[in-house]
Amino acid sequence: NCRDEVDWSSALASDIVRVHLVDHNLFSKRENELGSRFFDKIVEVVDHHVEQTRFDAAVELNIHRVGSCASLVHGLFVKSERGIPPLLARLLLGPIIVDTVNLSPAAKVATDVDQTALAKLEEVLLSSEESESWDRNKQFSRLLAAKSDVSSLTSLQILLKDLKLVNPTKDVNPVAAVPTIPMKVSTFLKREDWEKALEELQLLHRVKVIVVMGVVCSDDQNLERDLGLFWGDAVVSQLVLDGFFSDKGSTLELEAVGELSGDRFKYFRQKNFRATRKFILPLVLESINNGAQSAAT
Repeated sequence: NCRDEVDWSSALASDIVRVHLVDHNLFSKRENELGSRFFDKIVEVVDHHVEQTRFDAAVELNIHRVGSCASLVHGLFVKSERGIPPLLARLLLGPIIVDTVNLSPAAKVATDVDQTALAKLEEVLLSSEESESWDRNKQFSRLLAAKSDVSSLTSLQILLKDLKLVNPTKDVNPVAAVPTIPMKVSTFLKREDWEKALEELQLLHRVKVIVVMGVVCSDDQNLERDLGLFWGDAVVSQLVLDGFFSDKGSTLELEAVGELSGDRFKYFRQKNFRATRKFILPLVLESINNGAQSAAT
């Protein structure tokens, strides 16, 4: 199940329930509220993001910096020596080709693990009855078009569509929200209610700062990124801004654009399009934590 669809109050009452975290290792507000009732049920973590949570020694950690978490899931099937049916192969191939931008050399996201997983899964399809219908490039184009279609969504829904929350500690409330939107941030700013949507997101999750990441991918060779910082709490927002221009943050190669910025919103072109949210999330977390430690000394 998706984490937001689970009735944890009922699920955690059962002695047989075990939790496997997939594609994340940070906890939501609801999960933090459940505390040890939830944490004690975790038996495994399968993720491709930086490890940002300390788990009990008994929890099996399968956390590796690869392009797609689906590649790690494929590895689990290989390790268990279970056969992979064509339908499952197709389901795993989808996120791998999207996450790695179809193994694009320009994006430099794919690792050897991703390339191996994709090759093995394609072997399954090409040796099945689905061989004639499989075309990786066409499938990538279809998935990209579907992922980018926000024509029926409100501005708030666009921000919620692919959202990560940042908790410096196991606090109940997250400190930062980092939505990735399938358009340039500069395009989002042309919507009449863009500021209202950001304010609603801030109130919804009670965050102190919002980092909006825009990404446009026309094909596996053309990728554009930009970034916006929505000012909430002045201290926390400044910490994140300083982090963007620290030695580590310089990797982003940000360029401020004054005409698209204001008192509560700072807009930047991101010249290094290879720096994804997997880089920015730890940077935001580190910037906030370092600021908190400095204030305490």
